Amino acid sequence: MIRLGSTPDIHARPLHAALAEGELRSGISVISQDTVSNCRDLIAGRLDVALVSALDYARNSSELKLVRDFAVYSGQGSRNALLFFRENLGPLTAVAAPLLDTPYQLLARIVLNEFYEQEVEWEAVEAVDSLEDALRQYPAVFLEGDPAMALSRVRDNFLDIVSEWSDKTELPFVHLLLAVPRESETTAFLAPLATAREVGMRRLMEIARAAAGPDSPDWDFYFDLITDTYRYYPDVDMWHGLRQYYEFLFYYGLVDFLPDVHFL
Repeated sequence: MIRLGSTPDIHARPLHAALAEGELRSGISVISQDTVSNCRDLIAGRLDVALVSALDYARNSSELKLVRDFAVYSGQGSRNALLFFRENLGPLTAVAAPLLDTPYQLLARIVLNEFYEQEVEWEAVEAVDSLEDALRQYPAVFLEGDPAMALSRVRDNFLDIVSEWSDKTELPFVHLLLAVPRESETTAFLAPLATAREVGMRRLMEIARAAAGPDSPDWDFYFDLITDTYRYYPDVDMWHGLRQYYEFLFYYGLVDFLPDVHFL
């Protein structure tokens, strides 16, 4: 049995939903967890193949290699990394964030510094139960994933960090890469995963409805995201965007060296 590490994020589900739900007889078991855990378990031999962030790969490239034909990336409007502010985005002195040293938080640091010339203090806070309360204390609050997506539907005052990156660089941002241990030569997962992706792309409406919750009328928000925003077939521009992202990480001292990209 091949052990695949995935994530529960909505933008990852088209790749693995058919496998996780047992629709395909694939010989693949799916373990759903965050990308940091996927990367750790991949290196430790507890997984055979896994979705990891581009940052995870950069920090562990000597122990991993990538599967060229699988990734998740986007340009405009990912709604996955949002900087919320009060009314107008003026000079920032501090940004509150429940999570630090994540791929999206580091991307926000780069975007604010490089493209807005704002070097802010980042302050770790507990989970943001009330955005209004947090914005009374801080000029801006940075949120990721489901909390960011949910609030983006009811608020207008936010900066989509992934969109800003793509606007300024004219390149996509890579959310997820598929990796295997450096010494691995197995390719048995390739055909089943390609089939699962094809099934997933035909069932985006079902995936969106599941993400929204039972009987939710707002499933079309998620459907539009995974249909119009996220991409699942890597191309030349995506790999070029990944290289440029790594150059920024290295320039800002967020990784110790410029990683080489090795493929299975």
